[in-house]
This record gives sequence, C-alpha cells and structure tokens, in this order.
Amino acid sequence: MPHAELVKALAGRYTVEEPIGAGGMATVYRAVDVRHSRPVALKVMHPEFAATIGRERFLREISVTANLAHPHILPLHDSGEAGELLYYVTPIVEGMSLRERLQREGRLPLDDVRKIGREIAAALAYAHARGIVHRDIKPENVLLSGYKGTDDNSAWSTVVADFGVAAVRDAARGDHLTRTGTSVGSAVYMSPEQALAEPVDHRTDIWALGCVVYELLAGEPPFGSDPRNALGRALSERAAPIRLAGAAGINAALTRALARDPAHRFASAADFARALEQDVRGRHIQPVTAAAALGVVALAVVLAVQLRPSTERALEFTQLTNFTDAVSAPALSPDGRTVAFLKGRGVFGNSATLAQVFVKQLPDGDAVQLTSIPNGKATPVFSPDGSRVAFTLVQGNFAWNTHAVSTNGGPVTELLPNASGLTWLDERRVLFSERRQGIHMGIRHATLARDEDRDVYWPATAAGMAHRSAVSPDRRWVLVVEMDDGVWRACRVVPLDGSSKGRQVGPMNGQCTYAAWAPDGRWMYFTSSAGGAFHIWRQRFPDGQPEQLTTGPTEEEGIAVAPDGRSLITAAGVRLNAIWLAGEEDRQISVESYAFSPVASADGTRVYFLSRAGTAHSAYDVGNLVATSVSSGAREQVLPDYPMVHFDLSADDRLITFVSGSDEISKRGIWIAPVLRSSAPRRVFAGETDRALFDAAGNIYFLSRDGSQRFLQRLRAPEYAISERIHPDPVTYMFSISPDGEWVGVVSPRPESGGLQQVAISARGLPTRVLCSFCSGGMGPARVLGPAISWTRDCRALLVGGQFIASAGMPGRALTISIPVRPGRALPDLPDGGIKSVRDYLNLRGARIVSKANVLPGASPAQLFFYESTAIRNLYRVQLPR
Repeated sequence: MPHAELVKALAGRYTVEEPIGAGGMATVYRAVDVRHSRPVALKVMHPEFAATIGRERFLREISVTANLAHPHILPLHDSGEAGELLYYVTPIVEGMSLRERLQREGRLPLDDVRKIGREIAAALAYAHARGIVHRDIKPENVLLSGYKGTDDNSAWSTVVADFGVAAVRDAARGDHLTRTGTSVGSAVYMSPEQALAEPVDHRTDIWALGCVVYELLAGEPPFGSDPRNALGRALSERAAPIRLAGAAGINAALTRALARDPAHRFASAADFARALEQDVRGRHIQPVTAAAALGVVALAVVLAVQLRPSTERALEFTQLTNFTDAVSAPALSPDGRTVAFLKGRGVFGNSATLAQVFVKQLPDGDAVQLTSIPNGKATPVFSPDGSRVAFTLVQGNFAWNTHAVSTNGGPVTELLPNASGLTWLDERRVLFSERRQGIHMGIRHATLARDEDRDVYWPATAAGMAHRSAVSPDRRWVLVVEMDDGVWRACRVVPLDGSSKGRQVGPMNGQCTYAAWAPDGRWMYFTSSAGGAFHIWRQRFPDGQPEQLTTGPTEEEGIAVAPDGRSLITAAGVRLNAIWLAGEEDRQISVESYAFSPVASADGTRVYFLSRAGTAHSAYDVGNLVATSVSSGAREQVLPDYPMVHFDLSADDRLITFVSGSDEISKRGIWIAPVLRSSAPRRVFAGETDRALFDAAGNIYFLSRDGSQRFLQRLRAPEYAISERIHPDPVTYMFSISPDGEWVGVVSPRPESGGLQQVAISARGLPTRVLCSFCSGGMGPARVLGPAISWTRDCRALLVGGQFIASAGMPGRALTISIPVRPGRALPDLPDGGIKSVRDYLNLRGARIVSKANVLPGASPAQLFFYESTAIRNLYRVQLPR
C-alpha cells in the first residue's frame, strides 16, 4: 500500500496507485498525473536516504535529469517533497527493461544489439557533452520503449533511465567519498577506476556500455555475474572474445571499450557507436563466454606498469600462468628453465600460506603440483642441482620446518627442523631462519646436519622475526626480510659473518616482504609497500638510492631474478576485500574495493569500517573511516582528514578513538574525537602503536614498547593524561576488550614451551585466563583477519576464530565458534585445565559453530559480519632496464 503521508501530501497533484518496483534507494509507484491525466512512475526515496542527503541536495542533484532533453533519455517530469519523503516523477514506459528482455530471450540478435548500443551511446554522448556522467549503466537502467517481443514487429526504441540518480546516491554516501572517487555503481559493470576508488569521467560509461553490449551478445557480462568476483576479474583478466562470423570489428570495438586504462578506450561514446557498425553483415554464431574460455584465453593482466618517472621506457611484462586464483613466492632453478611457486589459498603479504607447491617448465610447460599437504607453506627454493624443491612447512604453533620434494614428484621429506626460509650457500651449507624463545627468529647458517652453525643476524626485540634471507653472489652479504611486532619492516643488509647488525636498505617508508640480488651483485631488489601498494624496487649496492620499478593498480609479490640478470619473475595481481553481513542470505555491506575492521553501533543499525587508502608508516593498512546504514546502505565518511590504522567506538557510540595512519610525525599516535564532530580530534598518546580500544568506562587500552617488549597500557578517561601499565607480563598483540571492561583479549608468549597463546588479561587484577593455548596469533599487515577472540557488543557471546587454528599449521577451518555468556559475565565457565582443543570449546554449554572464518562481532549474537577476500595473481616475467 502507498505510504499514507505520501498519498495525503500529493493529493490533487498525483493519484498514487500500487507499487510496481523497489530498489536499494527508492520504491516506485504507478500514479496518475491529475493535471495532465497521464500515467507516471512516482519514485520515492527510502527515508534513510532522504534523511542522509537532505531536501536541497536531493533536488539539486536530481535536477540534472530535468535539463536533459534527448529521445533516448528518460525525462524528468517533476520532483519534490511530501512531508519528510523525497520523490521524483518520470513517464511510465510501455515495454520492458533490457534486463527483462535478457531474462526472457537470452542472447539478442546482432542487429538489435547494434541498435541498442547505438541508441545508448547517443544518449551518453549527449549527456557527456554537457558534463554529465551516468556512472551506473546496466540493463536494469535501460528501457525498451514499445518492445512487445520477438513476434511483434512494432517499432521500439531504447531509453536510458536514472541520469542524476548516481549523483543522489553519491551525495547520500558523503561529499568526501564522492570527491575521492569511492566506487559507486553495479560491480558487474564497474570500470577499474571505479573499483579502485579513483576519479572517474565519461570513459567509465564507455566501459559500462561495453559490458552491456558484451552481455547482449554472449549471454553474460564479460567478467561474470557474481559481484564478489567481477571486480577482481575486471582488474586482472581480458574479456574472452565473442565468436561472430566475419565480425572482427565488433570484437575490436569491445576490446577497446573494455581497456583497463581509460586513455586506451574510445574518446567518446559516438566513436564507440561508429565502431559497432563495422561488419554489418556478420551473423551471430555460438558465443564463447568468459567463463567457458578461461582454459583457452590467457588471463592477461594489463598491468599499467611503468618505470619510475626518471626512466623513459615502460617495463615489458610477459604472462607465464593463467590461473583464476593466486600464486606467490616464485623461485627459479639454477639454470633458469623451471619456476617453482605456491598456488592456492593464502593472504597477500603473509609469512605462510595454505597453498601447494608447483613447478612449471618455462616458458610454456604445464604447471605440475608437487604437494597436497594442507599445512601452511612458504618460500620454495631449488637445491643446487635443481633436483629438489625445499620449502617451509608450518606444523604447529610457530613450528616452522623445512621439507623437500623431488621436482619429479614423490614423497615429502623433512630436510631441517626449526628452519624456515632456507636457501643453499653451497653444496654443504644452508642459510635459514631459526626460532628461539617465544617468536624470536634470527638468521643462521650451518650444514644440513646442523654442524658448523653460526649466527648471522638476530633482531633486537623479542618480537622480531627474520623470516627470509638472500645471500649475495660473492657470499659476503645477506639481505634480510624481517618483522617486528607482526609488521614487515624495511629490509636489511648484514654481513654473512655476523660481525654487525648491518643497515636497512630499500625504501624506508613501507613494508618489505621479499628481497633478491642481481647475479653480478650490483643490484638489490625488493617488493615494498612504500607509496601505498606492493611494488618492485631496486637499489644499487652498496650505497645507491632506492628506485621504484613498477607502479599501477596491481601489486607484486615475490622476486626471482633470472641467471642472466636481464629479467625477473614475480606474482602480480589484485586483492579485494568486502564486508558481509551473515544471515540466511548473506548480504554485502561494503561497496568499496577493500574494506576492513567493521565495528557495529550498539543498536546494530550502523556499521563503521575502514576503506583502504594505502599503508602507514607503521606498515599496517590505512583506511578512511566510513559509516553505513545496515538497512539502506546510505553511507558517509567520518573524520575524512584523518587516515587510520585502527579505531574503536565508545560504549555510547559518542566517541571514537583511533590510531593515526598519517605519515606526519605530528599526527601519529592515538587520538579521540566525537563521532558527531562537535569538537576537533585531539591526540592523547604520541608514541607508536597499532591498536586502541575503549572499555565500558571510556578508558583506552593499547600496547606500548618498553625496551624490546610491549606491554598493555591504559589511558584513563576523561583526561587521558596518565598512561599506566595494567599487567606485568609482555604482550605480543591485542585483539579485543569485553564490553564490560573486565577482560582484554591478547596474544602473549607461551612461557613454558615458546610460541604464542590467546589469553584474557583482567583489567581489575584477576588471574589471567588462557583462552587458546594451541592457536597461532599472527596479526601482521595485509592479514585481513577476524580477531581470534572477540565479544558481541551486548556481551552475550564470545567468538573464537577458527582461522587462527588454521594458521597454527593445522588444516584450514572455515568456522567460528560462538559461545553464550551469562548475564553479568564476560567469560563462559572454562574448564580448570584451560582450553586445549576445539573439542574443549564445543563442549562448553550452548557453544555453536558458525560455518565461516574471519567472523567479526556485531551488536548481538544475531548480527555477525565476515570478510569475503579475493586475490587473483599470476606469474609474469619482467624485462629489467639496463
């Protein structure tokens, strides 16, 4: 039934009849224009959108359509307000939408496709000439006026609807979001620049029109119809060609319209329309969709990769694999003819991944799987004779061992225990990482019998982990890739004889995840996130300056330099992360290409999260804070001038505390600010930390370094002037705090046997409770994971993340355990001996399994969020500049 307020307010102007459609932003009613006695479509904005955008802004943005007068653009008759409701009025189009025709008929005849494409292009060209970009071209927004079906010969025409509506939606999502290009539109038809939250112009409409034309011919969009995968595929694949007899021209037109770089698309919609008219006599035969052609057409990433500005010539990339998932950690055989790599499930930038070891003969051999072990793996490397591939295998809580397998396949055997990142120095000796107390990991070399062992380098802090190393060709120097506090730091060069700690090399303002040498020892190569994304850098040894080699929307991971030094192999691709609301039908909450760290409001109506904007000086991902309505999707940016590493809301949702991601020293540290911006943010702690959490009383908890270790600290509200240590033992990471402020969920060293454990530290001096003694607790950058231990905001459930059980080297578990908590308590009744297995959790009263990993708490046990991550990476050979 029409809204009573609407009917009353519009009485005498419009007779409101039945609803005929609804979307995420508006409900559409059939109505009659009383004065002109004509049927109209009355589109009424949902109240959440109306309240967010405001009357004046709505009328201003929607008036864009009123100034467009073109036969292929749906005109605007009227707009206004009815009480607190906002509406606009368009003609009723007799016919059907293009989506309805696709659903009825499937692929369309070529002549009809050309007609539709030509008429949409004409509408776009008219709007573009007036500075107006549609930004949401899709079959739902294209109407076929007068079309009655294939058996009817009546004249019909194409009409583009909803010009100006994208601007309204942008406005509802916040001015700053619009200016910074946050992705708005339908993911399946979204251009790469929209997906990457970059500024857009008229060429984004050309991309979308290319997607629509492709779908009309092939029966599905060029990158599939699943919005969770479409963005990643659009950024990493070329659309498969459509087979049309004698119609090379239309494929060429689509290839140009779907170029990832806007500069390579048609300069205008009119140019695209003219290109569609080529090969007019071509007849439609058996299209090959993108999905069907994956095994035939290389998934070539158009990387838009360039040299640093001072280099004149672009780097040449040659694709070596065409997988639809992710590869990483390439390594070349001594003769350079075979590449080993990891392929499968994993996380960009992680120190170990649940993938398998593969080898491939270059350039065109098939990829051959060598392992089928579910444990975490890292850093494959060839033996000196090229007959074996050694790799790191994670077999327990920080139990990192080196195993090996023949390049011809066969059993996997242990090569060296307590050794990771192993490489050969010569036929007898190997260089590797060894773990000592806790998680402290350093570089050593020895024989495979562990004789003649020598220290090379040990990080200064107890949380330091030197994960990877690469020895110089003259065997005098070692490049070290290390973490500290779970964060990849700048790489380091040290002498092999261990006579000094060496010095940091490569870019200083990012996380360095891989390092390699040129065969002549004159260049050092790195993958670093300096500048906001992972790219390849180089630096002349010993005292050159870092130079960035690759840029662009993709990121690179891993470096294997060819024996002749003229090229290297790397894994290049994209990573996307979306926030979803779990339910009978899961629903995506974020529209940004990379969203993380959701925090629900206390009543569950809003979700705050970070939209990735690069990496911080601390090397953690940095984002802009976004607030969105759970029901309507209306969103706004909060504190747009303050990039954040982490944030939290106070118990009453009135204050926010955050760790700044600014590169400016004067802006680093912990800040607080009112959510409604009634006063300016103020800094309450100037030191370096990575997380800040409110307790129920508004006190702020964080980790602060004292010497080589970190300890749990508290800033007391409301002044936040005094920092006090609340527990004597060191802490490695901090996950969460119970809503009542009693317990802080942390990861701490396991005193009796090394490694880490999840514990709850009492803020009031009660004994520490061990929550998980068998879980790993990595929280490094680029690991977008749900917390190991967390509470719903109403303190009615404790959540235990199964992904951390998986990262302990056990088979991956896509599960989370939800445990009820009694009123007035924050912890369930735990067994006296502590939690020692998943079964112990499931034996707790009321415990249930949520069949998802990376679950994050909402307002109550009924509201849970989770991450949907996508990584698409393939191997590429990169020709290096002289």
